[in-house]
Amino acid sequence: SCINNGNISAVNTFASGIVAFCYNNSVIQICINNGNISSEGTFVGGIVGMGNNGVTIKDSDNFGQITGATEIGGITGQCSDYILIEQCDCNSNYCICNFRRITKF
Repeated sequence: SCINNGNISAVNTFASGIVAFCYNNSVIQICINNGNISSEGTFVGGIVGMGNNGVTIKDSDNFGQITGATEIGGITGQCSDYILIEQCDCNSNYCICNFRRITKF
């Protein structure tokens, strides 16, 4: 579990309050992002910038504002290949952006 209270500003891809990029059955659980996340690039999320290949995001909340060029979301900017998202909440217009094969939300 972890909490981010700081604001983050990036110029490239993969920006997030908790994990910028994760894959291969990673588990992100009981995390909170309170900071504002901004990027000039893509794959910007409150909890995960991009998750791929069996990632699980559970019991995690985003309360910060998320801004970026494309692929932005309160929980994750992009996810693909069987992502499990459970018991998560976000303070954004889009909790998840640009997803493929999401298992559950």
